[in-house]
Amino acid sequence: MPVDLSLLRSAGEQMRAADRVFVICHMRPDGDAIGSLLGLGLALESTGKSVQMISVDGVPASLSHLKGADRVKSKPGLRLQAFQPVLFQPHVVGVA
Repeated sequence: MPVDLSLLRSAGEQMRAADRVFVICHMRPDGDAIGSLLGLGLALESTGKSVQMISVDGVPASLSHLKGADRVKSKPGLRLQAFQPVLFQPHVVGVA
């Protein structure tokens, strides 16, 4: 599947402009999903964003040693309706 560069640019612009961001990975996450969730979430945090990382099925025990895994929530702590969704496969990212 070819990458839509305009979608990537738009997602990047929206994330740069946001103060608060949530990142959700797919259900029954594997190592790629959790690694991507943590990588994107921690990278956004390093730029000063307030970030929530969400995996409805939690982090598999085999991946709980990863940096930041303890910060992944199974339910959002914020009202997600307040966020503008940015579809960024394989994750959903919301910005506010």
